[in-house]
Amino acid sequence: ALTEIRNPITGNTSAAFEPSQDYVTVKIPVWPSTKFPEDTEIGIAMHSVGETMGIGRSFEEAFLKAVASLEINLGKFFRGDMPVEEIRENISFPNNMRYAYIIAALVRNMGIHDIHNRTGWSEEILLKLKNITDLINSARTGNMEDNLEKYKRAGIPDIILSWVTGRSEVDILKMRIGKNLLPSIRKIDSSSGEYNSVTKYLY
Repeated sequence: ALTEIRNPITGNTSAAFEPSQDYVTVKIPVWPSTKFPEDTEIGIAMHSVGETMGIGRSFEEAFLKAVASLEINLGKFFRGDMPVEEIRENISFPNNMRYAYIIAALVRNMGIHDIHNRTGWSEEILLKLKNITDLINSARTGNMEDNLEKYKRAGIPDIILSWVTGRSEVDILKMRIGKNLLPSIRKIDSSSGEYNSVTKYLY
């Protein structure tokens, strides 16, 4: 029985133990445009050569970390000036930048139902992404410095704030230091801190 099998990760629970998870992981495929410059539509062929991964306390935070790890300049998708027709065309079929065009659609305040009908993406996921774009739009039009803690708690990287506000990453870094908003490192284990673990998953 599973209750009789010792979990080698924690060392003190059985294999039947299912811990609560206190973090969310989001992965985004990496599509090398240099290798497939003309073939951006996604089908049954294997084009992805890897993936980025973001871990956070919420889907929003984890997604934004995964986006930042792509190391792609996605500024045009976040700035809010992309033509709606271009957005509609590119969210209507599977392609390597569809997630970015969906972000652009939400930044331009396209409706959740409209995007869902064009993409088939879950409305629950789209609502999570809208949480991100609502904050991004407020950073563009409001006082970013006064709300910087809120943006950082949501996981919005400095580079995205730079794209939407026109402020340099160095300026934003100085703001963060002034407000003591500094990165931290947390351990991830298989029991969410409920039990001591012999083996830790560290990211």
